[in-house]
Amino acid sequence: MNDATLWGALEAHAARMARTDLRRLFARDPARFGALYFRLDDLLIDVSKEKWDAAVLADLLRLAEGPREVIDRRLSDFHLG
Repeated sequence: MNDATLWGALEAHAARMARTDLRRLFARDPARFGALYFRLDDLLIDVSKEKWDAAVLADLLRLAEGPREVIDRRLSDFHLG
């Protein structure tokens, strides 16, 4: 999936989630905190109170992979001395 397709998917998610109440998301999935939090050392990042679901998170993570691949590809071409 290319970046333009991913951005289109995220826009569709945003439109869908705009019609969704956060209370309904928690009622539908009481364990949503467990799926939507991350730890980075001592930092707890809780996105469970955002209008995200597994599909939104998956597409955001896919979008984030793009820059990492570009950086890795450029660094692999870099040679010292």
